[in-house]
Amino acid sequence: AVERVGRVIDIVETSLQRIAENASRIVENGDVLLTHSFSLTAIKALESALKRGISFEVYVTESRPFGEGIAMAERLSALGIPVTLIVDSAVRYVMSEIDKVIVGADALASDGSAVAKVGTSQLALTAKYSNTEFIVVAGLYKFFPDTLQGFRFDPEILSDPGLVLSSEAMPELQGRV
Repeated sequence: AVERVGRVIDIVETSLQRIAENASRIVENGDVLLTHSFSLTAIKALESALKRGISFEVYVTESRPFGEGIAMAERLSALGIPVTLIVDSAVRYVMSEIDKVIVGADALASDGSAVAKVGTSQLALTAKYSNTEFIVVAGLYKFFPDTLQGFRFDPEILSDPGLVLSSEAMPELQGRV
């Protein structure tokens, strides 16, 4: 079992490196990129572009309600990449400055669609409306075979209001409604 797990880890790490190297080729000098949420694959792709001597900057959404984009911005900044952290709702405002959008995926479906963080499909639609290239970087190990039989992914429902609004701010908001 340990040997098999080791082989799977090797496959995933090799796949991640190959994806990063291939994806890094789409990044060109002077590009302004946008990413959403946290993706190790996207980080590796941008790191690979940086190692090739490509100069670029990245806008990163906060990715509410959990703020994964903040960790993404910190990782990219630690690599020496110029980063601008924006609130999710500012995507449409900055899209005119963006050359390419690069996101990761949690899963890939048989119809070619990708499952990713909430807000990714709105980001894709905004990119399409603005004629901005939208790239999903993910390994085939994320392919979800149940989609071949028509299984659909169910979105995660956040029922705890504390995930969106702090408990300190809730009484103030309730007083205004």
